Amino acid sequence: MPQSPPTGPTRDGWTGIELLQTSSDIQAWRAEKNGAAGLIKIALTEDGQAALSREATLLIRVSHPHVPSLKAAGPERRWLVREYVDGTCLDDCGDIGLGRIVEIGACLAEILGELHRAGLVHADLKPANVVLDENERPHLLDFGTACVELSRAKPGQFRGTLGYAAPEQLQGQALRTETDIYSLGVLLYRLITGRLPYPDADPKALAYLPLATLPEPIAAIKPGLPQDLSQLIMAMLARSPKNRPQDAAELAERLRASLGSPAMPILVGMGQARASLRSLVSVAVRGQGGVVVVYGKKGSGRRSIIEEALESGRREGLPVKDDLQEVNRLLSATLVEEVVMYCGEENSPEDVGLASRILTDRLPCFLLLRSNNPLVVLERRGARHVVPDALTLEDVSSWLDQLGRPAGQASALQRRCKGLPGRILEALSFQMQGISQLNELERRVLELTKAESISIESLAEILELSEHATVDIAERLIDLNLMEPAANGTHVQAAH
Repeated sequence: MPQSPPTGPTRDGWTGIELLQTSSDIQAWRAEKNGAAGLIKIALTEDGQAALSREATLLIRVSHPHVPSLKAAGPERRWLVREYVDGTCLDDCGDIGLGRIVEIGACLAEILGELHRAGLVHADLKPANVVLDENERPHLLDFGTACVELSRAKPGQFRGTLGYAAPEQLQGQALRTETDIYSLGVLLYRLITGRLPYPDADPKALAYLPLATLPEPIAAIKPGLPQDLSQLIMAMLARSPKNRPQDAAELAERLRASLGSPAMPILVGMGQARASLRSLVSVAVRGQGGVVVVYGKKGSGRRSIIEEALESGRREGLPVKDDLQEVNRLLSATLVEEVVMYCGEENSPEDVGLASRILTDRLPCFLLLRSNNPLVVLERRGARHVVPDALTLEDVSSWLDQLGRPAGQASALQRRCKGLPGRILEALSFQMQGISQLNELERRVLELTKAESISIESLAEILELSEHATVDIAERLIDLNLMEPAANGTHVQAAH
């Protein structure tokens, strides 16, 4: 005879039928009542009781179809019953297409917007707290561990998860709505790249790195990303809350719209030099000026890594100036609130003079000085030197792959160009004018429509995008003469 399922606790007519989780503080059961599904949570300790009390109080304040509703709660919050969300944890979903990732992120941003309007901050957004239902719509769970009312988000002990926690959390500062936006940025970064912005497994490193340096640009790990998407995710990871997107509901719209933007310029290799500059920019963000000589041959990649450093500075709120007179005017002010960032040239006496003054007078200016050779005189006075590392065979192969070129050409190309990114760019200039403009989704659309025309509706289903977003992508490809409309505009096909 078949055995009956085990019977768990009964609360307010809800009966536990499957033990899902037991921790030192809380026990959770999948439950049923009159055919409806629920989740019973039972406090085992005073800490568990406090967590259930907080969760019940907060869930009452939120009304959103993708936040579990509170069904019942016991005296002194020793137990509660909330809606049971049947689905797959985001941690267990494996590879997800870019369009789907962005839609999940946009939906989570909308949920966060509702929480923030209710005066709450979740403070523990991570894949383990997100479940995708049968329609692949995300639901946000776990309001008992870190979630707090904004009016009570006072400085104190750390709450959250290392790797996803914002810098202000790590420092024990008051939580705010931008804290959730940072965690959403981490979640998107991980879903797209397969790694965290700071991938070190050591908890001490995860608690320290977000305060000491800046994350590697997502586009350097995942080439071909739409430019607006790449820049938006990196802005979400800004160290200071004031430099992140401020409104979660508006963020959802920006995420969806970002998919139609051109691809970021391809950037591979030079990892050591780029990491050094990121660390130095983070020092400038903390209020310390300095001089960095970025030197190497023409075509060595100096311009690329300097531009990346300047963009990091802008994202972190530093005033980046391109006019020396304005820099001097700012530095002569009585009170300079932020370090000024500026890029100069070794063949400019004025720029070299500024470098000397920064080192001598400890001026609040971070100067990136582009040079063909090391500047020993400045080095002796405290200037740092960074030289771009030559591209490896693996770097060149990755670059060719992004351009749709045979990887077998990598060895000869690397040897001929001596691993210098600028020379490789010149050698591939024709290809760079075309395919490098396309982001990952646009390339996939061309591949899907290469053999025959496909309807916009079918394309949207394959890409897991809305028809509106799919039309935007198709229109851009048509504007670039890479795609043609067919069947009175209802279908599209790659141009031949």
